[in-house]
Formats: sequence, structure tokens, C-alpha cells
Amino acid sequence: MAAAQSENIKRIAKDTLLLYIRMLFGMLVSLYTSRVILNTLGVEDYGVYKVEMKMAELGFMEILKKELTDMESYTGNWRTK
Repeated sequence: MAAAQSENIKRIAKDTLLLYIRMLFGMLVSLYTSRVILNTLGVEDYGVYKVEMKMAELGFMEILKKELTDMESYTGNWRTK
């Protein structure tokens, strides 16, 4: 019992460390690409780009929410058991 619990703790610690590394990598890539895009587009066009990307993201989330709601109304439950 203690050995299984010890393995679970090691696995959780390893997974947590990997998630932090992945998050750090994503942040570094995001910072680099935003700098490249800013230098390429300029300040004003970069602002327009960010607004358009946020609108696209919000639109995608609305479509996703609608689709999940529709799926739930057809099946009664969208989660599979």
C-alpha cells in the first residue's frame, strides 16, 4: 500500500514539473512571436491584429458553447460514461 502511494506521489511530482516546463515554454514562444509580429506589423496594425484575434477567439467560444448545448439537448447528456 505504501509503495503504491509512493509511486503516485512521484508520478504527480513528475507530471507537475512537466506541466510547469510546458507552461514556461509556451510563455517564451508567445513572448517571442508577439515581439516578431509587433516588429513586422508596427504598433497600430498590431493593435488591430490583437483585437481581431480576440474577436475570433470569442466567436469560437460562442460556437463551441452553442454546439455543446445543442449536443446536450439531442442526447440528454453530452458526457459519455
